[in-house]
Amino acid sequence: MGNSKLIGVLLLMVMIISGLFMSGCNFNSKNTNSNTPSSDSTDPSASSIPTHTVINGNDYVLTFNDEFDGATLDTDVWYCENGTGSDYGLTDWGNEEKQYYTSDNVEVSDGNLVITARKESRVTKDYTSARINTKGKFSQTYGRFEARIKMPAVTGLWPAFWLLPESESDYGGWPKNGEIDIMEARGRVPTTTESTLHRADGNGGDIWTDTNKVANIESIKDWHVYAVEWNKTEIKFYVDETCISTMTSAQWNTSYYQSRGFSMSAPFDKDFYIILNLAVGGQYDGTNATNTPLPSIVNINGNKYVMTFSDEFDGDALDTDVWYCENGTGSNYGLTDWGNYELEYYLKDNARIDDGNLVITAMAETVRTKNYTSARINTKESFGQTYGRFEARIKLPSGQGLWPAFWLMPVSSFYGTWAASGEIDIMEANCANVNQTTCALHYGKTWPYNTYVANTNSVSDITDYHVYAIEWKAETIDWYIDDVKVYTVSADTWWTDGSDAASAPFDKNFYIVLNLAVGGNYLNGKKPSSDFEYAEMFVDYVRVYQYYNETT
Repeated sequence: MGNSKLIGVLLLMVMIISGLFMSGCNFNSKNTNSNTPSSDSTDPSASSIPTHTVINGNDYVLTFNDEFDGATLDTDVWYCENGTGSDYGLTDWGNEEKQYYTSDNVEVSDGNLVITARKESRVTKDYTSARINTKGKFSQTYGRFEARIKMPAVTGLWPAFWLLPESESDYGGWPKNGEIDIMEARGRVPTTTESTLHRADGNGGDIWTDTNKVANIESIKDWHVYAVEWNKTEIKFYVDETCISTMTSAQWNTSYYQSRGFSMSAPFDKDFYIILNLAVGGQYDGTNATNTPLPSIVNINGNKYVMTFSDEFDGDALDTDVWYCENGTGSNYGLTDWGNYELEYYLKDNARIDDGNLVITAMAETVRTKNYTSARINTKESFGQTYGRFEARIKLPSGQGLWPAFWLMPVSSFYGTWAASGEIDIMEANCANVNQTTCALHYGKTWPYNTYVANTNSVSDITDYHVYAIEWKAETIDWYIDDVKVYTVSADTWWTDGSDAASAPFDKNFYIVLNLAVGGNYLNGKKPSSDFEYAEMFVDYVRVYQYYNETT
């Protein structure tokens, strides 16, 4: 078990910034970039930035911008930090980060700043990346700071767009001097970003949890504009002009500042400079093995992939930051018996981690109106992806009345409720027959006018471990068992009433579901035998990859 199973020699993931500008009315700018704002030919929405504009009701003048239209990074504006942090008095950048920062990992290409994290050894580190800032070149008090960014969805990566004070001693050093985190993200959680203020609590220590706010987005891999609007009395964080958090000076100005007679706006009343970086590992996402950066380029069935998600189930308990345990009979989700006449009551207690496996247990026990219990878990709030390879190594129980499944559902009902937005069944089994599994696609109109295609696949014995997988592209979906292709469906077969797009509905993010049902339509109403006590489904790992060219 564990990360020794992962194959690969290079991690190549990029954080891309298409344009960055600062604007303000009441500002104290140390330096102003005189570059003429230029248009981004790759994105018609990013036309030339006006030097005077109204945003969210505020009247701004442009004080700094970098559209990254040149051939190289402008070192008159940006400084590249290097090393492990020791040159700046920090160990591993103060966050147990695993990378060595180098200017080699920064480039300007096709109107974008590109920061690349690589798996390669440099001095004492196994990874390299980049961190750049405007310290000593540009800083400002108050105004609007914004950047348009897309990021990699890879476990162990920590991209950030943030501000630190130009002076390191005005209020006594970090965190007393303050820190404004406009955007941070965990690569393994691609549907959220966070915004935070760090400042001193009453004793001078770091306080941030009360200001930490989560923004829910479809994917960090898409372009989004992250911004802060900052004045003497309040700081507001935005994602795509939606305000996700507001903090007032009365809230951020703690007794530490008040007892020393500082301004009611302290510590956020001084010049702050800009930082952009892509960290590898670190405390932000925990430092245990499940969050260690993954060696990411692999070749499977002739395709080159980058790993984007992995759970090896090596911990002591199910990682509830990754997996959500569904509960009950389906009524909490608007379903009767999960929409399939299932006989179980799902409980989180029926999913456990044991000896490097996720174990889902179905039991004969009465809970409320049901005579059986089991578990169903999903990644809807933590991970979803469009296209790529989804795989799991699974051992199933035998016996009638049991219906295990490894399947995908759409993160949002973009094309309508089930099944107009699709469903991908990677593996289902009737455990009364230990020599076959099935796979299926559901699509078309909303229920009950939906349709599907399915295939029955031969398996030597479902009670042994097998790797069940799909390789999903815009044009086709291929199913595999132990890397033998067993079924293919092309995009000219599937469709949705919600769109005429060629790949719809299978062109949006889907999340992972694992469950062990008891009874249900799939089994034609069969229930377990009268002497049934319990059955277990073992999942050795779940891994997801993205096609290498699409990721880069």
